[in-house]
Amino acid sequence: MIERFTDQQSNPGYMRWFCRRCGSAVPRLSRNKQYFVIPAGLLDDDPLAKPERNIFWDERAPWLLNIDMIPKFSEGIDSIIRET
Repeated sequence: MIERFTDQQSNPGYMRWFCRRCGSAVPRLSRNKQYFVIPAGLLDDDPLAKPERNIFWDERAPWLLNIDMIPKFSEGIDSIIRET
C-alpha cells in the first residue's frame, strides 16, 4: 500500500510517497507534473539514462565529495587503484 506524507516543516506542502509496508520511496509525479521521478533504488536494470548534472550542490552535506576526486579501486579496498 502506498502512503503519502505532506511536509509541514522543512518544505511545506511537499509530498513524499512511500510503501507503507517497507518504507521504500516509490515513483511519483514531478512537481510540475511533466515527468515521473523514479527512485534509483527501485531499478533492476541499467536505465540507460546517465546523470547530467548535480543540483543544489551548494546545499550538499559537508561530507559529500565530488566522485571524480576520490580513488577508484578495481575490486575491494586492497585491490589496485584504477587509473581514470
